[in-house]
Amino acid sequence: MTVALDPIAARAVARGMSMIGNSLYDQAFAWRSRLDELDLTGHGFAGRRALEESAEELWRNAAFLTLTADRLTDADITPLDATDLWRLASGVEGRHGAFGVVRDLLGASPDGGDLGGVFDGELRRPLHVFGTDPVSRARSLVGRLLADLSDPMQIRQDEFAVVQLADDRYIVVLPGVTDLSSPDLFLSDEHRSVRDLDQYAVPSSRSSSVADNRYASLVWEALRARGVPDGSELMIVGHSFGADTALDLAADPTFNGEQYTVTHVVAAGYHSQPQLPDVVAGTDVLVLQNNRDAAVIVEGLGHSNAAGSVTERANALSDALRFDVVGAVGHVVDAVRHDAGTVVDAGGFLVDHADELADITLGTIQHDWTVAQGAALDLLVLDPGVRRNGDHVVDVFEGGGDGVGHHPSNYIDHVADVDHPDVVAFLASISAQGYDADGALVAVDVSVPES
Repeated sequence: MTVALDPIAARAVARGMSMIGNSLYDQAFAWRSRLDELDLTGHGFAGRRALEESAEELWRNAAFLTLTADRLTDADITPLDATDLWRLASGVEGRHGAFGVVRDLLGASPDGGDLGGVFDGELRRPLHVFGTDPVSRARSLVGRLLADLSDPMQIRQDEFAVVQLADDRYIVVLPGVTDLSSPDLFLSDEHRSVRDLDQYAVPSSRSSSVADNRYASLVWEALRARGVPDGSELMIVGHSFGADTALDLAADPTFNGEQYTVTHVVAAGYHSQPQLPDVVAGTDVLVLQNNRDAAVIVEGLGHSNAAGSVTERANALSDALRFDVVGAVGHVVDAVRHDAGTVVDAGGFLVDHADELADITLGTIQHDWTVAQGAALDLLVLDPGVRRNGDHVVDVFEGGGDGVGHHPSNYIDHVADVDHPDVVAFLASISAQGYDADGALVAVDVSVPES
């Protein structure tokens, strides 16, 4: 028996199925918050679970249709039978660990995350890419993934996402910290997410090593636990702490070289420049920084010579109190080195920002606080422009102010319009590598296990 399939119609049907699945999933979560109010805790649970399962089945069928359509229109994709395509359409989902069966019966995790369930994978809204040329498709891809980073219905606070494409090719999507706007000391009592500011993001900012980044190490373990095959090609998209984690993984020669091949990294909303020299050769990186992003500005100040002087003196005092004379002397020498760098930085700063400093002085003398305040803000914003950093591209752009410039929406708007040749070439290379395809998206739990 011969089966005919129109790829264009199949993709249209698949996207319609995804939209219906999204609606059912949203309704299921609306029910969750009202079961007690409606006195439906018994039958309501079964109804809510049925909605979730219906949404997941629609998403799975949508991914199956688009994967099938891709194989009919792209001669470079390896043909697969229906069984293999259905496996790809389910992504890397599935419960993990001793209590996986129980958790599966309870259904999708709460939208705020939950305790336990480390490495569990839940199917979410599949990836659909739009556009008629490689660059527009890459824009669509990156924009969609950046949107997922801030959508709790797609990626909970204790999760990251994995998109499974064809032929052992995956996209890893890494959101940032969960407690930036409302700092919470220690791990959250609600979800123990590894995406924690004070526990893991701050220590990780000091190096490009996976050993210093618990988020990176858990993502690595999760990819193995979820069966991502050795030798797979990966693209990693990260925002904030997720961008830091993406580059830490890309800089590890065991992760990026021996086990997987990271071909592309999109690092948004992080002071990534110090990490770029450590990235394994052969990986292309695009750094995106909104010049008004307060988090990036603060991170940059933390890497300055002035900050280094303070840190080294504190370390010297700590060593001296432990009677570690050699260590204390080493930190003093490093502090002096940073002092010299601070003088050089200050000289360059005075030259580069002479106009702003003059406006602050004049505004203060004349009590024109609007002028003084405006000039002070100009001192803090990053200098826009696209620059090469070795083989990598750093794009500092004049963007919006949502979430003090840090929200992914500022980055989505920029990716949709940026026309600099270096950035456009990077986007084209994403499509050339085969990432501009529809695929199954699974959110993977990375709650820190209780010791």
